[in-house]
Amino acid sequence: MKRRNLQFPFHYAEAVRLDPNLPKLTRGSVWNWGVRATTRAQLPKIAQPVRLKPNYLEARLNFGIALTKRKRMAEAREQFEEVLRRSPTNAVAKKYIMLLEGK
Repeated sequence: MKRRNLQFPFHYAEAVRLDPNLPKLTRGSVWNWGVRATTRAQLPKIAQPVRLKPNYLEARLNFGIALTKRKRMAEAREQFEEVLRRSPTNAVAKKYIMLLEGK
């Protein structure tokens, strides 16, 4: 039986299976992608986990943060609002929506 690394979400393993050229993750890498993303070329890599697993809220938050850094505020807001729709008490999404509203 193949042992699966339980530190990483299954959907990323599936993404790597579908595209072996994806960068390898270390613990916390998905979060860091959103925080560090500053180039337009990085956005598709950050968006891929959201497309593969729409319920993965951390990936959706990261994508929203990356969009915010690229000044794509309307798209970022959509990501944060979707997080809140799925998890109404999510403090990170609430924080970013407040920042986008200038509060």
